[in-house]
Amino acid sequence: MEKGENAKKLAIGLRQYRIRQRLTQRDLSRLAGLALATVRCIEQGRANPRMSTLIRLSDILHCQPDDLIFKQEELFTQHRAVRRRKGDDES
Repeated sequence: MEKGENAKKLAIGLRQYRIRQRLTQRDLSRLAGLALATVRCIEQGRANPRMSTLIRLSDILHCQPDDLIFKQEELFTQHRAVRRRKGDDES
């Protein structure tokens, strides 16, 4: 997997886990001790955070660091299933 591909997957995963915890980017940045711009850059796939930052973010989001990169498809599938059960899915 290429570096850019990992950054994109991390961007998606971080956003999904953050939303699942009902946190804003500002909330996450404060809890992690990061600049808001840093969280935004990571979620846009424009930053490659240090491992220590990934660990800090994953601790806050109650997941493992690699979950942020490799579990986003699973989260998306779970989210769609919940929406279907609630009748919110329009597709």
